Amino acid sequence: MCLFSSFNIHVVAHEEGPTHSHTDQCRVDKEKYCKESPKGDVLSCLKKNEENLSEDCRELLQEVRDKARLRMEACKEDREKYCSNRETAVIRCLQENKNLLGEKCKSALFSASK
Repeated sequence: MCLFSSFNIHVVAHEEGPTHSHTDQCRVDKEKYCKESPKGDVLSCLKKNEENLSEDCRELLQEVRDKARLRMEACKEDREKYCSNRETAVIRCLQENKNLLGEKCKSALFSASK
């Protein structure tokens, strides 16, 4: 994934991933700051308002960043090989090529412990 902005990468990775059971950590903040944001832009909106968010929500955003970073590190070779022409939706690209990915990347993307 192109590192066009540290958080944007993580947002894309998170938005394209499964729904997380702990998203309630940001529910109040989302309603307060991002009520008008389209679904795909909620994390970007939260990031823009990060200094005003609850501690729980800020922790969730950091967790999202950390997990996305680990995924991108695990998939670096596959990302360069199959998705180098993609500036966005890299996780989707990797998912579309899941049969071609190395085990390290597959594990990072598709394991139950995301």
